[in-house]
Amino acid sequence: MTALLALVGPFIPYIVAGLVALIGGGGFLWNAKRKAKNEGIAEQKAKEAKANAQEIDRIRAAGDAKPVGLPDADPNNRDTRKG
Repeated sequence: MTALLALVGPFIPYIVAGLVALIGGGGFLWNAKRKAKNEGIAEQKAKEAKANAQEIDRIRAAGDAKPVGLPDADPNNRDTRKG
């Protein structure tokens, strides 16, 4: 055991520094991944909110629609078709 310690002894600070760098880098990557995921979720919610607002505007515009003429003048009215 002492022979192994004598061989590895001078490299202990480098080993410790490597472990600290590995742990720090892993934490940095984990945080970056979490942040990107949260930004993606926020972007999707913004898209959905915009689509909902457009749908509400469309429904509101449809609610304000008024008939243009008599039902007989409507070419798509099935009651006025012959045959």
